[in-house]
Amino acid sequence: MIVRHRPCRSPHRWRRSLRLSADDRRSLKRVLQRRRAAISPVTRGFPPWLPGPGRRGEGLGQEQTDELLARARGTYNRLENGRLAHPGADLLTAVAQVLGLDEHECGPSSGG
Repeated sequence: MIVRHRPCRSPHRWRRSLRLSADDRRSLKRVLQRRRAAISPVTRGFPPWLPGPGRRGEGLGQEQTDELLARARGTYNRLENGRLAHPGADLLTAVAQVLGLDEHECGPSSGG
């Protein structure tokens, strides 16, 4: 006999992911871009970058951030650009740690 297990439909699923409004996503993008721009790739073990094609801003690149987060390529890009509408709390916590965000920057009024 084959027993098939159904996925658990936990009523506490909301604790694992957060729903962000469009305004929250825009605020989050501004905070993440500022923090990423303030971090030198060299301080995180990456070689210094040289200005050139494909590179628009200062600081840590999005792909470098994915590497530091140990996430699939493009995960951080989707978060920063608001295309990850339900980021998991574990991802947000890891991003806060990698970018060195403090409680003030992580709070609801961080849009700044």
